[in-house]
Amino acid sequence: MPPISHDMLWLLASGAMIIVAVWSDVRTMRIPNWCVLSGAFSALLIASMPGGLGLADALIGGAVGLALLLPLYIFRILGAGDVKLIAALGMFTGMPGIFGLTLATFASGGVLSLLWMIRHRQSANVLSNLRTGLLHGVMDASAGKLPSAQNFPVSQSRMPYACAIAAGMVLYVLLSKRF
Repeated sequence: MPPISHDMLWLLASGAMIIVAVWSDVRTMRIPNWCVLSGAFSALLIASMPGGLGLADALIGGAVGLALLLPLYIFRILGAGDVKLIAALGMFTGMPGIFGLTLATFASGGVLSLLWMIRHRQSANVLSNLRTGLLHGVMDASAGKLPSAQNFPVSQSRMPYACAIAAGMVLYVLLSKRF
């Protein structure tokens, strides 16, 4: 039996982490820390192998992934598990791959959010929350204050964002010149 290729190991490890994260997020609206930590550890091991990204590039990819999505956690748009999942995937993709992955995730998330909103008949509620948040944000800005996360009411029905992250990763892999 021939040895497993580096790229195949990369796909298997990142895919396993994403599958567990999506399964858990859909069932419980949580992504377990053990899933993200084991994925991050696998990413660092794969990055340190011959032909890998290198530890520095993997760590930078993880840090940039964390930095890109942390504001969305602060504004209660995403959960902490989603941010940690992107950070772990950033360790798989490295730099500048994390930017492509994040862009693909946002595009996938936008499409899936619209489908989720329509499926759960939340259009009026979501648009009302958006209008309220933007109105309060503009009022804060005109008063010289920074807009607050409390300006945006939280919708009743929340989409498991690990699905968007998984779709973004599939899109990233399909469009990547790496594979």
